[in-house]
Amino acid sequence: MRTKFYWYTYKSENSLHPFKLRRTSIMVDVESPRDDWDVENWTIDMTRENSLTRPYSVYLLSALNTDYGNDKECCDDVLNIINRLEKGEIDYYEGGGQGFMHLMTPETVTFEHIIFGICPEWPRWTCPMAHYKAALKGWRRFLDMPESIDSELIIELPEVNEKVSAD
Repeated sequence: MRTKFYWYTYKSENSLHPFKLRRTSIMVDVESPRDDWDVENWTIDMTRENSLTRPYSVYLLSALNTDYGNDKECCDDVLNIINRLEKGEIDYYEGGGQGFMHLMTPETVTFEHIIFGICPEWPRWTCPMAHYKAALKGWRRFLDMPESIDSELIIELPEVNEKVSAD
């Protein structure tokens, strides 16, 4: 699986600056968005299906954007925590941002929605630590790139035998 970090333009309400850049990420070649959904009339059922069919985008990539945003220092701190987990200095770490709680062990990272908790629309989701670490390192590298429509970074998530899951 590959992850792409990039900038895109969006229309702004500011007439002096009608277009702005926004940082985002997507999974490449997997988890394609549903074209038939009307995002202006989003439903709970759509939220549930989205979280189950596109978990890497909904949980992992959203968490990078909302919980770490532009904060390079925060990314570095979490990468240091991951290093401590891998060395066996700590067994578990729990940290949260604006969107998700990140419950980390040396093998996995489990996400719980900060506001809604564990519910049918937002089940708990777990991915391998190797995927989380690779995505976070990619996000951190992307933060060092220029704020430009030409800035793009594609990373490969490592092959792992572990299974991702939703509770």
